[in-house]
Amino acid sequence: MRPARDWSGLPEDLLLVAMAAMEVPDVLRSGAVCCSWRSASATFRRLRLPSTALNQPPCLLYACDAYGADDATALYSPSANATFRLPSSLRGVVGSAHGWLFTTDEAANPYLLNPLTGARAALPPITTLEGVKIHSIPDDDGGVLYDVDRGMRSFPKVKQANARTAKDWVYGRVAISAAGASPGCIVLLAHTPCGSLSFARPGDESWTSLPEPYSTTEVAIAVYNERDGLFYTLCEGGVVCTFDLSNPSSPAVRRIAYGAKMHSSGSAARHSHYLLFTPGNAILVVTRRFARALDTPRGGGVATTDLWIHKVRGRDWTGLGDNALILGRNSPLCLPIKDYPMLRPNCAYLTDDLQQHYTPVRRRNLGIWDFETGSLQKLDDLRPLLPWLETPPPIWITPSFY
Repeated sequence: MRPARDWSGLPEDLLLVAMAAMEVPDVLRSGAVCCSWRSASATFRRLRLPSTALNQPPCLLYACDAYGADDATALYSPSANATFRLPSSLRGVVGSAHGWLFTTDEAANPYLLNPLTGARAALPPITTLEGVKIHSIPDDDGGVLYDVDRGMRSFPKVKQANARTAKDWVYGRVAISAAGASPGCIVLLAHTPCGSLSFARPGDESWTSLPEPYSTTEVAIAVYNERDGLFYTLCEGGVVCTFDLSNPSSPAVRRIAYGAKMHSSGSAARHSHYLLFTPGNAILVVTRRFARALDTPRGGGVATTDLWIHKVRGRDWTGLGDNALILGRNSPLCLPIKDYPMLRPNCAYLTDDLQQHYTPVRRRNLGIWDFETGSLQKLDDLRPLLPWLETPPPIWITPSFY
């Protein structure tokens, strides 16, 4: 009988090659194999080596009070059914893409963060955005106070806000073209005043304003399409525009659709709208309706009650089929089940998606929406295992060490 091989004796360079082919959760778990694997896993993360594994599964990132800390961050992998503690702490998270978060510091200045490695990419300060200035007098606690224009570009409505409030007022939707460590990373930001768009690259000194995208209404969503290298925006009213920012000195803006269908059912209901691309590159608009729910924690909140899908142009849309949606504050995704077998077809995986100053709902607004039955499956069964805090709400990310 041949003796068993001792996997702990593999050289580190060989382990690093093997880890590069793993899914990110498997790299995190590999550190528990033995001392040499733990050392190799730490090296892999410290060097921020890119993974060559295709189709990294989405994971749920959340702030929690576990691990004996009040601001701990955890990552739950549905594919591995495992939870991992991360080195970063979460504050106000505006969006996520390519494994990076758009977040802010204590003065409300934005930056990109990789929550797995703790790596940061600096973005221009908040005061370089149109409509935001430092107020001449500090707040009562001696902290910075901002003058924030909360109106339209043609109808200014300046109000004072401390850093925490300014963060919620100023930042709307964000699209990120690449990982924050990549030289090709561009960030497109929808912000106040209503209808304003600006872009920047990590390391820039200031944000560059863009013209209004053929609409003076609020930008409902901003996304990046890797297939054509363009940014897309969807404005309230159904205007869809593309932005070519490959030449920062001469950005190109083009309207490709007007009057894209966006469901609305009265002022009493809140809505979120998503623009996303199918594996076949069809453009979809998804409308998510929220209604008041009195049976949520602490006496009330909102819950998802309906989701509608419409195709922006071309032939009529016949349904998701063997695809699944990942929706929330993340860059929206439409993933084929054949490449992501851990997901359920014709379903949308949801996290909270209202402005940050609304009270997040920890149960009713996080779950799996089944388009066939038109119902939301709550994730109450995961709640004891995932002790997320009330704020910030959990967010989907596609984890990466790069």
